[in-house]
Amino acid sequence: MNLKRFIALMEVADRHSFSDAAASLGLTQPAVSKQIKALEQDLATTLLRRDQWGVELTEAGLMAYQTGKRLLKEWQQLVDSCTVFQGHLTGLLRIGASTIPGTYLLPTALKNYREEYPHVDFDVEVESSGEILEQLVHGQVDVGI
Repeated sequence: MNLKRFIALMEVADRHSFSDAAASLGLTQPAVSKQIKALEQDLATTLLRRDQWGVELTEAGLMAYQTGKRLLKEWQQLVDSCTVFQGHLTGLLRIGASTIPGTYLLPTALKNYREEYPHVDFDVEVESSGEILEQLVHGQVDVGI
């Protein structure tokens, strides 16, 4: 699937003209025609009807147009969602703490860390010192306190 093909279809349909769509997209008219032809081949159907008044969508073209609108909207939502993570530390930090640090020190430390790195999740285990050391040795926690 190529979103550029849907964009070309939508521009042609909105403007009722290949040449106007090409100008809007900064492409040549043959390039837009190739995009539409490739999309028609992908879908194995005719999407546009050309007549003396311009260009109109077929029934299949209307379905492709509406689907293209939804796909582009979802793509933009994905792009917007992913920009949240650019330049930010993300992931899961597995922390093991013995009883006293886990009860008295860790809550404040995690609160401060969360303010600095809001996209990092925590998995905290509070156990005996020996158990935390064992988990650390076996890679079950990333940090032992």
